[in-house]
Amino acid sequence: MNSVLIALDAFSALYLIIILFALYFGNGREAKKTRFFRYTLWACLGGILSEIVACSLLLYNGPESLKAIFICLSYVFINILVAVYGVYLYVLIKEYYPTFKKNFTYFTLLLCVLNIAIIIAGSITSDLYTIANGEIVGLPLSRAILIIPTICYINMISLIVKIRKALSITRNILVLILVAVPALSIVIMYFYSNFGQGYPCAAISLDLIYIVIQSQFVTEANTKALLYNQMSVNDALTGLKNRRGYQEVIDHISPDDTVGVVFCDANSLKSVNDNFGHEAGDRLLQRIADLLKTSFFDGDICRISGDEFIYIEKNMNKNDFFTQAQSFGDLLKKNDCIASYGYATGTGDMILNVISAAEHEMYSDKERYYSETGRDRRR
Repeated sequence: MNSVLIALDAFSALYLIIILFALYFGNGREAKKTRFFRYTLWACLGGILSEIVACSLLLYNGPESLKAIFICLSYVFINILVAVYGVYLYVLIKEYYPTFKKNFTYFTLLLCVLNIAIIIAGSITSDLYTIANGEIVGLPLSRAILIIPTICYINMISLIVKIRKALSITRNILVLILVAVPALSIVIMYFYSNFGQGYPCAAISLDLIYIVIQSQFVTEANTKALLYNQMSVNDALTGLKNRRGYQEVIDHISPDDTVGVVFCDANSLKSVNDNFGHEAGDRLLQRIADLLKTSFFDGDICRISGDEFIYIEKNMNKNDFFTQAQSFGDLLKKNDCIASYGYATGTGDMILNVISAAEHEMYSDKERYYSETGRDRRR
């Protein structure tokens, strides 16, 4: 029987280690949100390893003192598992119900600490278990110490109901999974006192919780991280890359790359804002962005300031680039010259000079625009 239990525990430990590995190598937001679930996994893993060592010592007739220590630890860790799982439930609820009090958590921790003290005393007095035919057989005290985990389990039911509402868990089977973590261990320990501590069942339940519950947090964390990254490099008004996104584009240009740059600046934006309102000014900027998207699609388009746009293409064909740039100029003319532009080409090691040259051409184009229209450049 010990060899079977060792095999079950070993497989259970392997799955827990895989989950822990996945959680520890997630992103920062994910790691923060899964912290107490990781503690629950560690508590279960500690109990499994203690049980493996205890059964191995029994199987190979190890020192009596070591047998006593690891058998005691295998009983102790079930209480640690219940206590930490209770904290995990509390943390989940606290996120959705900030006013929820810690009374339940303190109560659970106090009961589990009391139970651990009883276990240690029972181990010392030999009232907790006996060893028969090389296997652990629980004495009446081993069933009595299940009273406290059972009380904690009953109290957890109300928390699980709150979690169900907060996480919009509509399927009853998912609620059953949450309940199963402490329940399966308690039932097995009570009715089969010589069948280990029920850690394989607890491990299976935690695996299912990871798949059903924690995976939601992992997905949510990854989605938020992706959204945050997109928001940090993208301009909300136009959907183009913003100044930070532009800097990332510059940083990823290699010295040997050939680059083409188009520098574009809105015309008379201040006048539009003053006469027609900022919403009209926003529509003007969005229109310029749409024209850039229509004309260029192989590189990166960025809005680098309020009315300035830049297009950067790496390793382009110069003839094709010049053709696109000139077509973009024609498109601006068809749209009432709503922006001035300039373009230039060069190599990656001189990217700032290329951008400066394109900007210089843009200013020349803008001078022609104000000269031909007679408009006040300051307005």
